[in-house]
Amino acid sequence: MIANVTWHLGGYSSTTATTSAFYGYERGTTVYSGRPTSTTGYIGLMYPSDYGYSVLASSCARTTNLDSYNSATCAGQSWLYGKGYEWTLSPYSSNSIHVFILSNNGNVSVYIANYGYAVRPVVYLDASVYKIDGDGSLQNPYILGV
Repeated sequence: MIANVTWHLGGYSSTTATTSAFYGYERGTTVYSGRPTSTTGYIGLMYPSDYGYSVLASSCARTTNLDSYNSATCAGQSWLYGKGYEWTLSPYSSNSIHVFILSNNGNVSVYIANYGYAVRPVVYLDASVYKIDGDGSLQNPYILGV
């Protein structure tokens, strides 16, 4: 049910960027010297843009930079917010030791990759998978079929 996909490893050298800009950087080729720009696998981590797009544009302007999401109208409207520090898949392109994270205040920040923060595994479902029932909530989870 889980697809083997390409995970993009493009990075950026700042947290000051909008969700759509981060989406482009994640799929780009800017990486620290000698680092790969993609890999394949079944399980990855969320991207900074996944967090940005988890908030409706009606709640947080798409012109808001991800390092400014700590307002109630941005972070407070995301179902991904509030779980503490979490790693993302996207590397910081200016050096080899930093990675973008979702911080506990709702901003996207940069930290050294050896800290013990949480991860949120991400998968892509195979095209043959379909929803049988449910709305994705804790009380009514999705039921999937193939």
